[in-house]
Amino acid sequence: MSQFTDNLDTIADKIRADFLAKDTAREKALPLCRKAIRCVPFLPNTTLDVRWDSWADYVASLRKRYRQKIRYNEEAFHAAGITTEHRTEFADIADELNVLYLQVFARATELRRERLTPAFFSAIDTCLGDKSSVLLYKQQERIVGFDLLLHDEATLRCLYTGFDYEVNKTARLYLNSYTQNIKLAIDKRMKTVEWGLSSYSVKLALGGQPVP
Repeated sequence: MSQFTDNLDTIADKIRADFLAKDTAREKALPLCRKAIRCVPFLPNTTLDVRWDSWADYVASLRKRYRQKIRYNEEAFHAAGITTEHRTEFADIADELNVLYLQVFARATELRRERLTPAFFSAIDTCLGDKSSVLLYKQQERIVGFDLLLHDEATLRCLYTGFDYEVNKTARLYLNSYTQNIKLAIDKRMKTVEWGLSSYSVKLALGGQPVP
C-alpha cells in the first residue's frame, strides 16, 4: 500500500508540475500575444480634393503626359459612341447593373469584393433615395457600364462599378469612368471625390491621395 501511495504522490507531483509549467508558459506568452494581436490599418481609401471651377481648369492643372493620356482615353470613348446618363432612380435596371458588376467581380485580383445581387441595387435606390445615383455609360442606348454613387452636398463616393469588358477594350470605359466622376463632382460643386480601395496607380495619376 505504501508503494501504491508513493506512486500516486509521484503522479500527482508530475501533474502539478505540468500545470505549473503550462501556467508559466502562458504567463510568458500573454505579453507577446498582446503585442502581436492588434488593430492594423487596412488598404487606404483614395480621395481627390475638388478645387477647380471647371473641367478645363482641372485638365490644365495636370502634367503634360497625364493630359495626353486623358485626351487619348476620351478619344477612344467618343469614337466608340459612348454617351453618359446620370440617373437618381435605377431600381428598374437593377438586373442590368448586376450583370455588369459581376463581370468586374469575376476579374477582381487586387481586392476580392462582395458578390452582389439585383436586390442590392434596388435596395440602395429605395433606401437611400436622392443620396444615391448611377452614372451610366451607354452605347447606342445599351448600358455597357456604370458607377454606383453615394453623395451628399460635399462628397461624391464611387461605391461599385460594372463594365462590359468587350466594349471596354475599345472604349476604355474603366479609365474614362474616373474622369467622368471628376466632371460630375465639378458640375455639382462638390468638394471631394472618394474612390475607395485598389487601382492606386490610376487614381494617384489623376490627383487622388491615399487616406488611412
